[in-house]
Amino acid sequence: MLTHALYRPMLRKLVMTRMFRPRFPAAAAAALALACGGTGPTNINPRSGTITVTPTSITIPVGQTQQITITVRDSLGNTVSGFTVTWASASPSVASVDNTGLVTGVAVGTTTITASSMGLSVDVPVTVTALPPSATVDSVVVSPALANVAVNGSLQLTATLLDSAGNTVNGPAVSWSSSNTAVATVSATGLVSGVVQGNATITAMSQGKSGSAAITVIVPVNNEPVNYTPIVGRRFDSKATADADRGTGSFPFKTGGSEGWDGLEWSQSRLTIVQDSLAPISPSSVLQIRYPNAFKGGVAPGTAQSLKFNSGYGRSPKEIYVHYALKVSADFFGHKTGTNKIQFYWVAGGARVFDRLVGTGTNNLNYQIALQGSSPPPCETRSRLNGNQTAPARFNRDQWYDVEVQMILNTAGQCDGIFRAWLNGQLIIEYTDVGVLASGEANRTWEQLQLRPIWGGGGDTTPNEFFMWVDHMYLSGTP
Repeated sequence: MLTHALYRPMLRKLVMTRMFRPRFPAAAAAALALACGGTGPTNINPRSGTITVTPTSITIPVGQTQQITITVRDSLGNTVSGFTVTWASASPSVASVDNTGLVTGVAVGTTTITASSMGLSVDVPVTVTALPPSATVDSVVVSPALANVAVNGSLQLTATLLDSAGNTVNGPAVSWSSSNTAVATVSATGLVSGVVQGNATITAMSQGKSGSAAITVIVPVNNEPVNYTPIVGRRFDSKATADADRGTGSFPFKTGGSEGWDGLEWSQSRLTIVQDSLAPISPSSVLQIRYPNAFKGGVAPGTAQSLKFNSGYGRSPKEIYVHYALKVSADFFGHKTGTNKIQFYWVAGGARVFDRLVGTGTNNLNYQIALQGSSPPPCETRSRLNGNQTAPARFNRDQWYDVEVQMILNTAGQCDGIFRAWLNGQLIIEYTDVGVLASGEANRTWEQLQLRPIWGGGGDTTPNEFFMWVDHMYLSGTP
């Protein structure tokens, strides 16, 4: 008993040591798990960790939004997942926040967005500003502001919204209206359609501001004989890209490529396609021909031509009708010889007929048809067919003219051919005694149309840059 009593304290100490179970904090357990090669738990209570947000502050205009993202880490810096976040705005009337952390500016002012999770929270200061000036429409500009549209034709208008500083405003809705829907209608996207001849004002409105375009609906003049059938036409919507690309669709108006014409023009830099909403036949794409400064006389800035009628279109007409629109710039300078050619009409293997604008320098211009070639019938002694009708043949600069030409070849060796020309629907030239084909050329027909605006004869140089424009080209005929 004495021995037992002596060792009793030692036995009690031994028992207490063997029964001790140490308790590690959760963070220490995570560290231990990582040290042993584990990934660690993802549901650790991060009360001694951190919670962070991005961005840490927000400034947004009224009506705009900004996303806040949140990251929770434990005391060892490990990212914690699977947590729930509560979002709250101190002033929802200034800025609201949804359950994903998306903040929306409601009214001008300041507030605080609070994100809370697992006992932690963080505040994000928010400033809501007024809409920037660029969001307020101060004026509306409609383009083009002045345009012609053919009956049954259409034209696309555009509305540009500007703020008070002249900056473009994007986003606000635009409404369109016509002052006279019996003459012209307009779609919700600004597409104008001609109904009948007359005038209408098309208005675009946004945020109470408006702009307008003056539209004239025209009836294109047409003196084409009823028995003529189409051969080829061209709207000049595109410039030829390669000789072999004739475009798609059917004649007379093909689309794309050279639009059914020869591709000769594709490499000629002085011929380009530009836009002119006032073009009278098929706006707004037109062919622009540029005469550069110091350009030498006797040559053309470029050439655009049809295919040969017989091989290209299967036609051999004795009679042709040509319809196109022409305009020259306000600074167009006439060659010193007074010859400013437009296009050539090939027959019997040569460019025997052409039309031109006659006038020198800044003097008045007049439309004229000219004859050339070494073998006309003896009865034909003229080289030019001037205007011979009551209506003037005057051709003013910086103004579109609707040009029509009808040419009926003569009986070979005789002077009984008929040539007519109209400007804006008015007959200005009519000759019924024209001789082009000589005896022995009875089987000859019109062969090709060549737009080749040679400036003058030889000599002279242009004193400045100027332009010629062609809208639409249409040719029909009969054998």
